[in-house]
Amino acid sequence: MKNLRGIDILFAIALALVFALTGCKKNATDPIVEANTTEDAAESVANSLGEDNGGVADQIGDIADLSGSLGIQPEAAVLAEKYGLSTAAGDTVYKSYDAGTQTWTLFMSRSRVNFLGLYRSGFTRTYSYQFINKDNVPQQFYRTGTDTAYTIKFKVTDGSGYAFTRRLNHRLLSLTSDWVVTGANTSTVTINGTSKRIGADTLTTHDFVRSLNYTLDLTFTNVTGPRAPRAGSGIGFTRNPRMTGGTITGTYTASVGVLRGDAYTERNFTKTFTVTFDGSGGNINMNGRIFRVDLLYGELTGG
Repeated sequence: MKNLRGIDILFAIALALVFALTGCKKNATDPIVEANTTEDAAESVANSLGEDNGGVADQIGDIADLSGSLGIQPEAAVLAEKYGLSTAAGDTVYKSYDAGTQTWTLFMSRSRVNFLGLYRSGFTRTYSYQFINKDNVPQQFYRTGTDTAYTIKFKVTDGSGYAFTRRLNHRLLSLTSDWVVTGANTSTVTINGTSKRIGADTLTTHDFVRSLNYTLDLTFTNVTGPRAPRAGSGIGFTRNPRMTGGTITGTYTASVGVLRGDAYTERNFTKTFTVTFDGSGGNINMNGRIFRVDLLYGELTGG
């Protein structure tokens, strides 16, 4: 009887330890859980900012192109002509002008792939935009006679697509933006407004695979970028950084499912963050952790 009681006691202790450890993983305040949700959210936010995967930098690049003599052009043909290279990337652009509302509507389909195939994307966007002159009066074209537009009212009314990076498989389900672009007559444009993005990401990091269905709300405060051609100097697909200053504040709300590994169990969480830009990239401050962002590929490079 004593031996049986001893076994029962050992079994009870072991069972208690299992429940304690399991409960630890399910605890939302667990530091490992918190670290993983913070990093996952930062990775998704970084993806929403990148140029090659159709993020914010891509739309700001399109704004810069709209403020030029050529407008948005097939990028593959422009790059091939400039650098003598062939590429699988390409653009399709259709646009129309409504004289009644003095507004352009533009539909664009775009795909990109880097040389090694590590980054691939394909996406569609529908834009609505209006050029405003120095007297705050709409005009049909960016340049009318010798006068250029000073302001651009720019909206993304629809968006869809996919992107693959080294750690992330992204599906864009919905995208809307409402921006006011000032300084369109100068070498630097300034953007203020809001954007909302709904997507689904599958992340592979640290031997774990997670799925995140999320909503991302962004507020732009004096985000600046060059009013310059999209293609930068150098060889191949090197491009100028799209955001050189200003901040984006936002809220990231996600439901998470663990596909492999047990870093944390399925849960819902919300994160608030601030993104600041400089001439070579950006930083995401998420829960006090700072993550560095590559604005070309839309992924974290440190944090």
